[in-house]
Amino acid sequence: MFTKKNINIVCRTIYPSQSPRSNRATYLAIELAKQGYIVKIYSLLGNFNYSEFQKENNLKVINLGKSRLGNGNSD
Repeated sequence: MFTKKNINIVCRTIYPSQSPRSNRATYLAIELAKQGYIVKIYSLLGNFNYSEFQKENNLKVINLGKSRLGNGNSD
């Protein structure tokens, strides 16, 4: 019997940012959510509205705030 497991992914940027690392983190989270895991992505988000992205992919996106090491964010 499969019990739902929580998976937390911490990354600097995610969708809509286009870089190899942001794409890898985003698609990993989407695939794990499709397999039935409870997925939360912690990232530097910027001003992009993730409400529709969260609904259609059944995952939770959480903002880490501002980076002290630079201006990186996902928008």
